[in-house]
Amino acid sequence: VRAIVFMTGFGTIPMTVQAMRAGAVEFLTKPFDEDQLLTLLQAVRARAVAEGRKWHHARQVEEKYQRLTQRERQVFSLVAGGLSHKQIARQIGTSEVTTKVHKKNIMNKMQS
Repeated sequence: VRAIVFMTGFGTIPMTVQAMRAGAVEFLTKPFDEDQLLTLLQAVRARAVAEGRKWHHARQVEEKYQRLTQRERQVFSLVAGGLSHKQIARQIGTSEVTTKVHKKNIMNKMQS
C-alpha cells in the first residue's frame, strides 16, 4: 500500500486535482506547521495499515475460494445469490441432500 502526500508552496486547484488523480492521498500547501504534518502522517499511516489489512484479508478469502471445486464454486455463487437448497438442487440437477453436502464442504473450506 502506497500513500502519497503532495506538498507545495504554490498550490492551485487544478494542481490539487491533478495530484489527487495521480494518487496523492493528501495535498498540503506551505506554510504548514510540524504538528499539522505529523497529524497528517499519522492519519495516512493508519489508513495504509487498514488498507493493508483489508488487502490481506481479501487475499486469504481468495486463497480459500481457490480450494473449492468447480461444482462448489457454482453452489457458492448460487448460495450467495440467495437461492434455497431446493432451488439450487433444481438448478444444478442434484438432490437437496447433495446440495447441503456441497454447502457444508464450502463452509469448511472457506472456514466460515
